[in-house]
Amino acid sequence: METLLEALEAQGVVGALDAELARTIARLSGDGRAEVALAAALVSRAVTEGHVCLPLGRPERVLGELPPPFRPDPGWAGALAQSPAVGRPG
Repeated sequence: METLLEALEAQGVVGALDAELARTIARLSGDGRAEVALAAALVSRAVTEGHVCLPLGRPERVLGELPPPFRPDPGWAGALAQSPAVGRPG
């Protein structure tokens, strides 16, 4: 997870605050999966840019095209649903 966040920040995909928020969420939730860190960092970036949400199926709609190593896996929504860091509908 840490390597992913460092790479995201180094390539300018997310800012320092986005990466630090992702680290904090991972630490507080006890969930160190890369998908959770990636989602937290990308959601933070989206909010910084003035958006109120990040469409999990098509994050590029909000963030623009992400470099290939940082494109979320198609099944990442399922991994996020299992995380204690992610809220439930309702």
